[in-house]
This record gives sequence, structure tokens and C-alpha cells, in this order.
Amino acid sequence: MKRVLFVINSTTVNSGGGHYYSLLTISKALKNKIEFKILNTGLEHSQALLQSDEETDFIKLNKSSFFKDVNKIKAYIESYQPDILHAFDLNALRILRATGLKLPTIFSQCGGKNNSRIIADADAYICFSQENIDFLNRYKRNKAKIFHIPNRVNELDVDHERVESIVKEYSLENTCNLLRISRFSTLHELSIFQSISLFLLYNKHHPNSKLIIIGIVQDKEVFKAVKEKIGDNPDIILLTDSYYTRSASSLLPLADIIIATGRGVMEASFFGKPIYCPLAGSVYPVPFNKENTRPLFYYNFSGRSTGIEIQEADLLKSFAMLEEMGEYSRQQFNQYFNINSAVDSYLSIYHNVRYQRGTLKNKLNFIIDLIRFLK
Repeated sequence: MKRVLFVINSTTVNSGGGHYYSLLTISKALKNKIEFKILNTGLEHSQALLQSDEETDFIKLNKSSFFKDVNKIKAYIESYQPDILHAFDLNALRILRATGLKLPTIFSQCGGKNNSRIIADADAYICFSQENIDFLNRYKRNKAKIFHIPNRVNELDVDHERVESIVKEYSLENTCNLLRISRFSTLHELSIFQSISLFLLYNKHHPNSKLIIIGIVQDKEVFKAVKEKIGDNPDIILLTDSYYTRSASSLLPLADIIIATGRGVMEASFFGKPIYCPLAGSVYPVPFNKENTRPLFYYNFSGRSTGIEIQEADLLKSFAMLEEMGEYSRQQFNQYFNINSAVDSYLSIYHNVRYQRGTLKNKLNFIIDLIRFLK
């Protein structure tokens, strides 16, 4: 049985994007197949990890004491003696390479924007999106294999107590409820505005409806802008308290319609909900249906997705096809998103990955990358 150390980096206690939950889901699915530990490095221990059922270790890492802190991480790794290191973000990969340990290292590119042409070398790459694969094929500097494994959602639990509490508090028993789970941040601002625009259009034709937006406030200015956009509309509900934001995916059954990106699309599809996906530079999100799947899949259902045009008339037609959209989303979960169907792929990668000694050019590129990172 292979021993794997999963490593993920965080910058604040509120660091909790989809890749944290992907790590937790993947490790849980592999629990009886491998031995593993989860190490969180960075400035703060992520709440997403602290609130999970999985035990995680934390080693503080500052740029000002980078090499001293890297030595602590190196000692931790040598004490655990893993067979494989598996990084879940680029900073974690940089840190692992900085230890100088000659262990097979896997890098999961969990969707997101391609933002660095100088990539710390890994011995295998796992990508959630074709966009990331195309980038790595162009810029990676070694012969390591790239694997496309978008699956990263397991069967989800429902927090019936919290669902019932919210339904009762906000009188949602007999309304059609649209739901967006999103941090209030500059990264997600446009997708929240698109969610509001979709709701206002839907509400115009179906007055007995409400929009619920659940998420922590990472940027107060974004939250202020959202409140100004909403005004005094009583049918739009903002839930930002930790009571609501903790494991928010367990509240998805609140919704009849879900607006989602990335991992959120896959979680919504487990429940067979009709889904709308935000786009780059658009007023409205688009229906997740057969016609739109290919371009959405390419970008890992990111809000950066392009290549689709959406008009109000298209959305009005989709409102009459919500049942079919829900059936389609569940089909996609079964075919592409369920982590259990990817377990054998992960085990095969762990079995076959080997440490590759970097060339002098690769090492120089890594030093340049590290200098830029530490500035």
C-alpha cells in the first residue's frame, strides 16, 4: 500500500476554494487504498480543512523565513517517510521542490487560470480541465505524463436541520428557490451579479421565487457592491454567517435551480438540479445542457468560460425545460464527476510515477521562479 503525503498551501484562515474540497474528497475516496496524511502549509490553517472530518497537520510558512520554514517541512516529510508527494496548488509544488527531496511528486492543477509559464517540475500532472492540459503541453519542461481526471465529487450529505431552519426562517416552503454558493470576492463578483440578473429575469415571469446567496465575505467592497445592486429587494437573501457557510454544499437541496462554477456544478449535479453556469463578459449565466457542455467543460466550468452566447430569449426557453436540465445534470455526474469512478486512475498513477532528475536548465528555471515567488 502506497504512502502519500498530500500538501496544500493557504494564505488566510478563510482560504477555502474548490481545490481544498477536492483534496478532501479524493483522499476520502482513496482512504482504504493508500496510507496518507494531509499537510497544510502557509500563513494560516485553512478553515475548510479545520472544519472537515479529516485530520490535517499545519506548518506555518512565511516568505520572510521561507528557507527556515521549508527545512521544518522537509523534516516533517522525512519523519513521515511517504512514497509519493502530491501537491494541490502551485505554491505547494514550489515548496516541495524547494525541500530538495528526491521523491516522486505529483501536481494536481485543479482548474483555475493558467498564471505562470515557469512551472516547478512535477513527475506527473493531474488536470481537471482541458484548458490546463493545453497549457502544460505547451509550457512544461519535462517528459512527465499529464492525466485528465475531472472527477472530484462523492455522494453528498444533506444537513436537514440547517435546511429546515433556513426554509422556516425565510419562508421558503412554497417558493421556487435559486441558489448561488460563492465567496464575496473580486474573483466571484461577476458571477454573483450574473446570478442576480438571472434571478431578476426569472422572478419577472415567476414572481413566487427567491434568490439565496451563501458565502463568506472576503472583500468588503464586493459585498457592499452586491448589496447596492440588490437594493431593498426582499426576494434576495444573503447568508454570510459561518452557520450557513460551513459545508454549504450540504444545503444544496434548498434550491430548485442552482447557479454554480467549477466543483459547485458537480455537487449540484449529484442532486440532479438544473444548473446555470456564469461566463466571462456576460450579463447572464448559461444553462448547463448538451449544447453548452463542451465549452464549459474545457474551462472546468469556470466563470472564465467563453465561446457561448446567451440571450434573454434563450433563458426564457430554458425556464420551461428545468426538469430536463436536472435529468441531464445527474447523467453528467454519473458519467464524469463521481470520484469513485476515478479511484483506479489515481492508484495507477501512484503505482507508476517515478522521480525524474531535472536538467540543469530546469533547475535554473525553478530558481528564477522561486525568486519571483519570494519577492
